[in-house]
Amino acid sequence: MKNTLIVSGFAVASLVAAMIISPVTVSATVSALADFLNLEQVFVRKNPSGLDALFRTDGLIPTNGNGNPSAFGYGLLTSATASGQGIIVSTTHKGVLDSATQGGNGNNPIFHNHFITLKSIAGTGCPANADAAVDKITFQSPGQVRIQSTDALQARIPNSFTGTDSLTNQPLTLSPGNNVVDAVSFSLIPIGVGPGDTTPSAVCVVIEDVADRNTELFVR
Repeated sequence: MKNTLIVSGFAVASLVAAMIISPVTVSATVSALADFLNLEQVFVRKNPSGLDALFRTDGLIPTNGNGNPSAFGYGLLTSATASGQGIIVSTTHKGVLDSATQGGNGNNPIFHNHFITLKSIAGTGCPANADAAVDKITFQSPGQVRIQSTDALQARIPNSFTGTDSLTNQPLTLSPGNNVVDAVSFSLIPIGVGPGDTTPSAVCVVIEDVADRNTELFVR
């Protein structure tokens, strides 16, 4: 149904699978999802400087870090994603500190935005069910995110953003643009986080749902 996606030079398995998955498998997958990871509709409004987006889900989105899963988010893939120019995500993950929005408190589950790139899970310690691992990730938050009931709203997302990489503390510029081609929900699995430690050695990504381009993803 959808084309193979190459992210930072790697064919990311679950993203690829999600793009070619059969309707029968989709039904089985969706039934097992937490309601707030099941995407009902995604609306994207482009403007010259970036975009706004609304993810509408089938359940109340937890904001206190006590969801199941507790580390999850919503993302937009653009036509620039395949060239390593980033994915737009909004996420929550109590126990991991990777955003300025958390105010230095890794246990702060506040929703925040990142631009990220992904890489293969090889050598990362990610479990076999993970589809990718985070490669680059902005520490500062591009644009804004607001959670209201079953909806996640991304606002004033820029075409390009410069900050620092949360993993390396080095300058980082990512430019995903605003040509959205896919919308996803995902869960996160941090690796190497122990008691009192909020710095993972790797962050693994599991794609949970992909919006159907024909009936669920609306871009204008």
